[in-house]
Amino acid sequence: MKGYRVLVLLLPLLWAVVACDRGHPARMLEDYAARVARASDQPVAPLDWPAPLAYPSHRDRQLAAPEVRARLLELDDFNRCNLTQLVAERNSILGRYWPASQRLDYELRFAHRLDRCRTWLHAQPDDTADPEWRDRLDTIAADKAGTIPAVWWQVTFDSDEFSRHFSAANDWVRADDAPPLAELGWLAARGRALQPPPDGLALPALEQRLQQMALSGYGGGWLRSVQGMTLALNRAADHLEAIDLSRLCPQQRPTPRARILETVFYRYYAARVQPYLAQLHRDGSAWQTAQQALLQTAPPPPPAFSAFARLAIWDHHGSLWQALAVARERHTEAWQTALGHCGLMPGSAGANPAD
Repeated sequence: MKGYRVLVLLLPLLWAVVACDRGHPARMLEDYAARVARASDQPVAPLDWPAPLAYPSHRDRQLAAPEVRARLLELDDFNRCNLTQLVAERNSILGRYWPASQRLDYELRFAHRLDRCRTWLHAQPDDTADPEWRDRLDTIAADKAGTIPAVWWQVTFDSDEFSRHFSAANDWVRADDAPPLAELGWLAARGRALQPPPDGLALPALEQRLQQMALSGYGGGWLRSVQGMTLALNRAADHLEAIDLSRLCPQQRPTPRARILETVFYRYYAARVQPYLAQLHRDGSAWQTAQQALLQTAPPPPPAFSAFARLAIWDHHGSLWQALAVARERHTEAWQTALGHCGLMPGSAGANPAD
């Protein structure tokens, strides 16, 4: 109970620290929406940020990867293909708890040796071939046809590293945050060339990229920022569209109240919000393209992940990207209507962006 009381006492202080972080994107957007409301003679209401988009749980992301469970009597036969040691490693207690990257390394080495052995067996004359063993290896190859793609899925989108990258707990993207494009590009190139190498994978290189993905909270942060920006732009558009333009500028010429609105546009939207919006658009577009390229190297994902990807990774109708594009267009048109009615559009004779 003592720890709980301490936490309760600290919460107001933590919220105060967040509120004082004027450089935080959420604070910037709250300030902007409030200024548009006041300049539009509308009530100021807090922005109720939407719940962050949650990454599907491991249970909802996982794909089955077929195993080879060798019978004791088959071990000598597996040794003919130099597979006995690999199968024993995988079936050991430690092998059952391999991380996905090590499992992928094993599957690639197993596939290489299996393919080489099957090629040799099928090349033998009928009178010297072992048809039963040959058929057994063909069955194993057919059963494991989808194993490498499934394990690649486990290495990437079903990994703890990607779960951390996409975590809904990640903070908003800041001005100096950048998406891990190099890591995503490396993984996509590796996923397009999952041919079984004789000696398996270069595990340190793979694990280094995965660690960088885990350290980058850009995925969840960008999604949170896009949701917040969409809300703020729509709220500002609500205020602007509610203005009685005939009262704002009765003669369609600048008035003191219209000048206040113009100041908000230049000082708070053009100087602060718009650069952040441009960053979300530029870097987010590159991040989505890189995620799409990686996703195309993977097998068809489970339904829960497909639903998440439609919202977060693709730019289809109904996605967060499309919602932001619609809000941006609506917000732009609302400003054009208000400023244009008063002769304050950028480039017009009455406009005064320096004020």
